[in-house]
Formats: sequence, structure tokens, C-alpha cells
Amino acid sequence: MNRPTVTFAQFLSRFPEIELPVILNEETHHTFSLNNEPLTAAMIEQFILPIEEEEADELTEFIPCFQLPKTEGFHAIVYWKAALLNYQYAMATFNAKGQFIDRRVIAGTFVSGQTITQ
Repeated sequence: MNRPTVTFAQFLSRFPEIELPVILNEETHHTFSLNNEPLTAAMIEQFILPIEEEEADELTEFIPCFQLPKTEGFHAIVYWKAALLNYQYAMATFNAKGQFIDRRVIAGTFVSGQTITQ
């Protein structure tokens, strides 16, 4: 099934600019989930899945969090990813045309056996 193409501007519109500094913790994603419009399946397919380091399954959830303000020539967004025993805030950067630059995990929780890493 072909999903409609989404523009980069439409994708960015789901990530409101916020004032810095911002604190991310285990519960912050709930606030973003309540206040931000969710990403569509097409947005996730076009802009998130191609930059993910690990494959996402049908249970993986993505929540748009925010966009860094006052960037020139690039856009920096933060989204929350919930996968099995792996919850992370990731920052992704794109150039002005929407081409991917880089992605890094900036906070999160990972469970491996009896070890919990935050």
C-alpha cells in the first residue's frame, strides 16, 4: 500500500519550537504526547525509519517532542522512541531542504537482563 508523500514542512510542523533549556525525564514524553499532534504513518516512514539505527517493529512508538529554536541552515528535532525495553529521546538534524544530517540518542532507558541503564 502506497502512503501519500509528506512534505518536510508538514513533518516539521509536528515539532513545536521550545525555549531552552529543557529537561527530559522518564515522564516528559507524556506531556509531548498530550500537547503535540502525533506523527502520521507516512511521516514516520519517510523521515524517521530511514534514520533509525535499529529496525522498528509494529509495536514501536514514536512521539514528536520539539524542535530546537534559532538554528540557521539546519533543523534539529527531538522525538521519543518506545521499543521493547528500550526508551529513548533522539535528536535528528536535517538541512534546510530536509536531507538527513545526523541522529544521536540524547537520553533514555535501556533494559538488558537484570541491568537497567539510564
